[in-house]
Amino acid sequence: MNLKHLRTYITLFRTVFRRHRGRVLILSFLGFVNGALDSAGIGMLIPLFSLTLNDPVAGTDMITRSIRTVLALLGFDLTLASLLTFAAVVFGGKAIGEFLLVYLRVRISADYAHETQSGLYVKTLHSAWPYLLTQRIGHLENILTSDVRASEQLLKHVCGFAPNAARFAAYFAVALSISTRVTLISLAAGLVILAGSKPLFSRTKKLAARVVALNKIIAHRINQSVQGLKTIKSMALEEAIASRMDSVFAKHRTLRIKTSFLHQLGRAFIEPLAFVFIIALFAFSYARTDFNLARFGVVVFLIQRIFGSVKQVQQSMHTMEEAFSHTDRIEELERATAEYRERDHGRRPFSFEREIAFERVRFVYRANAPVLEDVTFRVSKNEMVGIAGPSGAGKTTIADLLLRLVEPSSGRILIDGVPVSEIALGELRSRIGYVAQDIFLENDTIEKNIRFYADDRRISGEDMLRAARLAHCFDFVTELPEGFKSVVGERGVKLSAGQRQRIVLARVLARRPEILILDEATSALDNESESMIKQAIEDLKARVTVIVIAHRLTTVMNADRLLVLDRGRIVEEGPPHSLLQDKNSYFSKTYAIA
Repeated sequence: MNLKHLRTYITLFRTVFRRHRGRVLILSFLGFVNGALDSAGIGMLIPLFSLTLNDPVAGTDMITRSIRTVLALLGFDLTLASLLTFAAVVFGGKAIGEFLLVYLRVRISADYAHETQSGLYVKTLHSAWPYLLTQRIGHLENILTSDVRASEQLLKHVCGFAPNAARFAAYFAVALSISTRVTLISLAAGLVILAGSKPLFSRTKKLAARVVALNKIIAHRINQSVQGLKTIKSMALEEAIASRMDSVFAKHRTLRIKTSFLHQLGRAFIEPLAFVFIIALFAFSYARTDFNLARFGVVVFLIQRIFGSVKQVQQSMHTMEEAFSHTDRIEELERATAEYRERDHGRRPFSFEREIAFERVRFVYRANAPVLEDVTFRVSKNEMVGIAGPSGAGKTTIADLLLRLVEPSSGRILIDGVPVSEIALGELRSRIGYVAQDIFLENDTIEKNIRFYADDRRISGEDMLRAARLAHCFDFVTELPEGFKSVVGERGVKLSAGQRQRIVLARVLARRPEILILDEATSALDNESESMIKQAIEDLKARVTVIVIAHRLTTVMNADRLLVLDRGRIVEEGPPHSLLQDKNSYFSKTYAIA
């Protein structure tokens, strides 16, 4: 275990101890008590042999004297019956303590997994949009499942160290009281075994890192395949995709077999070594004049426990080396989500009575590659403004800036003279409805997709029906056998593209936004579906401020005013029909009526 991993271990223990201090202390106490009870139970073999063999010399050792003293305090003589009764009580108490130990370890590790999964999920959701854009599909899922599960196993071993150390101390103390020389020789042998296992630990760590990297690839490719199933099937690529994934699965299988082999290799050698050691110890002790079979039997039993502790430490070391790679990924995500957390310094309430203003706004994603340059325009309340331009002109970036998904590199964005950065982020976004080209529907009912995590107090049944009518989806939904209770399927696959888009529009309208942004919302629709979306937009004119971002000419022709972008700059603006009729305008030269 290197210094970095030692720090991780200490950090984990501190985190657990801080959150579950009482439980960890109880674990340590129970571990010591269990070790003491187990050692006492084993030590009872000495007086048991002395009573059975009627050997008074065998009963003069420290353990026999201690047991006789305890029984005397309880009002009993040292007899076979009292000794067996006492043994039953001791082992019964040990069984109860062992149950409590396992329960507390599982409870602590399960609480850790819950806190870590929930915390990372929330932190990811609150991360800044530019950071989220760089993340690969399936990575978060892989971290929250396999990585957290592996770290949970690591934590079980971390939580087990304190009680195991206490148990080991109890075994060691009793063994020392019986035979100091034999106990110290046994301890030295155990340490030699652990030192000899170090190369196995190092190899396990390297294999675990490769497994973690492969898990990321598998999660990413599976998610990509699921999202592109229609394309895969339509191009008859099932076998090619399956063959590629099979090679990855085969690598994963090979790595898992190697890791398991290393686990078993270390474990397999301990028991034969312990047996050889005990035989050698017996031969050495038997030749001595002070040899006592009862004491030797108890010492051997305790040595087995000591070697068992060594075996358990070795297994724990393998598991921990394997788990550290997973823990590193969790820590990496923790650091990244903390560094790229979405900042909200806004405290002012949202108020929109006059206009939205972009003043000399510049936005740069990468150095020397501006997306927007010196963009200035105004949108009056209840005005419908279209934004047109070729792909890559910066149209969607304007929407992202207004939603504060990204911040301008320079310039200001104002609502009624108040910088949007000073408006509380949650309140700002709750008043802006955003409909994207990429449709997001959950595999649930139409009703739940329109409500979308809002309860009846926020969106009533009447609000939902009103929004459905405004979005022109009420008629087709009510014609379905189960109406609003109909399940849309994964990503809305049971509905047409136009139907899905109208449900998404209804979801936004149900929240009664004051500003509605339609970002290429009709670009992938057929003429009939586009016509219905356009009619829905027309019905909202003069009631909601609408910003329509579109590449297609027909979508923006009904706007009150049109902004034309090219290479991040507004090259002209005006009523769309006037711009189209002006043969010298950029809009007229670029667009033609289909």
